[in-house]
Amino acid sequence: MMSQNRPQTGCVTPNRRGQVTVPVLAEVISMGDGSVVLKPKTARITASGDTWLTPREAGKILGICSRLVYRYCDQMKPFLACRRPARAKLLVSMKTVNQLYQATLNPDFWTDKLQQKEICEYARQVLEELREE
Repeated sequence: MMSQNRPQTGCVTPNRRGQVTVPVLAEVISMGDGSVVLKPKTARITASGDTWLTPREAGKILGICSRLVYRYCDQMKPFLACRRPARAKLLVSMKTVNQLYQATLNPDFWTDKLQQKEICEYARQVLEELREE
């Protein structure tokens, strides 16, 4: 299954030597001589401490295309909390992306209505926190 092949994101894990690896959103830039440079992306952080991603970035983390990210931001049954700073611009909450990612690691997620409802409630809760800011 595809969910088993996805890399772990959004969690801090110690390796064999006891060193801790912290995930960072970064762009990999090839230098042309076989080496690469990691360029950290600037985070869009709100007062609540949440980071906001573009649909493309959220899709890469979830392993889906950006069109599905737009569907998951549906107002009637939102799996992801989104906001629109401009008419043509959509930003997705990193908290809800991580929550959905963890939920979809379970292959029974799409058939379990209770789990789906919990994810929708969490996305609505994040949206309410956003409205209060």
